[in-house]
Amino acid sequence: MYENLVDYECNVRFVKPNGVIHQEDIIERVQFALQMAQMVTFEDKAEVKRLKKVFNDLIRQEIPIESEDFENPRLVSLWLFVKGIKDELLDTASNDGESATINEDFLIGDAEGYVFHTAYGSVKLVSREEFSQKNFTMVKRWDG
Repeated sequence: MYENLVDYECNVRFVKPNGVIHQEDIIERVQFALQMAQMVTFEDKAEVKRLKKVFNDLIRQEIPIESEDFENPRLVSLWLFVKGIKDELLDTASNDGESATINEDFLIGDAEGYVFHTAYGSVKLVSREEFSQKNFTMVKRWDG
């Protein structure tokens, strides 16, 4: 695959920085989330899909997600609690990569997320709001 990319006349740069998350203060919160999960009624796949759409709509409109606005407030409370843990982990994450400007329309700045490979498998850590907001608001080439 790499050989095919080199033949194109474009600037492609593969960067694989080393990432670190400082997780010492998170363990107790994860244990509490596991306790919270014991009191939650989890939804079926269809309802999860619907909730994702609702959450994305709220994120797009920059409306806060409030657990009491939903039929299953315990589930949404758990989601918000785990999201808070993820946000805290993202705040402590760092990498040894560099920022670069490709052109005036495209800037690579701070990492928008990380993928960590652990003994338990790969874990993707990304700010849902930041990713969704950029994805929903950026001009697409097919938009004209």
